[in-house]
Amino acid sequence: MNKQTMEECHMKTLRKKRNTKSPTGRSRRSVLQELTAIRSELADISEALRRRPSCSSQHLSRYLSESEAARYQLGSTRFRNSSDTIRFCKEHFQSLIERGLQEEMHVLTFNVGNRVIRSHQVTVGLLNSTQVHAREIFRPAILDAAASIMLVHNHPSGNPEPSSEDIKVSEQIEAAGKLIGIKVLDHIVVARDGCTSINDYRDNRTLIG
Repeated sequence: MNKQTMEECHMKTLRKKRNTKSPTGRSRRSVLQELTAIRSELADISEALRRRPSCSSQHLSRYLSESEAARYQLGSTRFRNSSDTIRFCKEHFQSLIERGLQEEMHVLTFNVGNRVIRSHQVTVGLLNSTQVHAREIFRPAILDAAASIMLVHNHPSGNPEPSSEDIKVSEQIEAAGKLIGIKVLDHIVVARDGCTSINDYRDNRTLIG
């Protein structure tokens, strides 16, 4: 094999590696493009935070509405297991469970002590892997300086069983979280007939709550 042929083989191998698909079915190039977009947005967020006037906790109401400020009191809730998670979601998302007519995705942000910082609504409407982007999910986590997050979304049908699309969304967000260093603790489906931890469902194929 001459030098030119060896170089051509080497280039073909590199092209194959670049297009290798991840376990979630996305190419490495696609994942890298998503990561680049996230990093760019995080840089914009960081700059906005740097320019924003600082405020102490006692003056929080100057910058937040009363209801927004009240959300910071969620910090007293600490999750130790999926039972704690289900109990919290049933209470905190009771209105969404009972009256939600569309699917909504919410993000719970956590501090290093595994206590809830805030709850954020990030999307409304039919949820699938093409509509739920990592940048919408992780933007509130960066703003809250969160160590980890949890996804929560409702099923208006009342059935708490996760769909294959729900699981796919979880896998994609988990992969993005690993790239940027923010752990995804779980993804909870809330519905009138119960609530389900997707982590537990993937492990045992059982519904809980």
